[in-house]
Amino acid sequence: MLSEALFIPFLDNGNTYFSTIYNIPSTEAGTFLVLPYVFCALLCPFLGLLVDRIKWRSVVIIFSCFMFVLTYGGMMFLEYQEDLPKALIALPLILLGICCALFCTAIVPSVPMVVEPKLFGTAFGLMEMLQNLALACFPIFASMIQNTVPITERR
Repeated sequence: MLSEALFIPFLDNGNTYFSTIYNIPSTEAGTFLVLPYVFCALLCPFLGLLVDRIKWRSVVIIFSCFMFVLTYGGMMFLEYQEDLPKALIALPLILLGICCALFCTAIVPSVPMVVEPKLFGTAFGLMEMLQNLALACFPIFASMIQNTVPITERR
């Protein structure tokens, strides 16, 4: 759940990030930031069927986490490119949506496979607690980093 908890706080600060790094208006940056959510929502049913069919949930979870890292790395690389086409700015956000959809469709159905049926509620409750705890803490850490190294100095 920590992979997903890294994804959401980034998007919360994404408007400032995209308008500063790519010099686009904040309204346009906001339009880009809906892409991960839209792609995640649209792909979850299909990726869920795929994950159910291949039955390699642990491999899909590891692959999605690896793809999260590669996507964020690609975004860091793109920061230093001049005059990027809009499609290249959107590509990492689309990949984030795909990563999130893969992760969600693999991790949630894995809980009943490793927990006894009488503990399903407790297991799902703990999973959500950890996710919400991470969602509460990670923005604090992100703002501490952002206050230490402003975006404009990194470019």
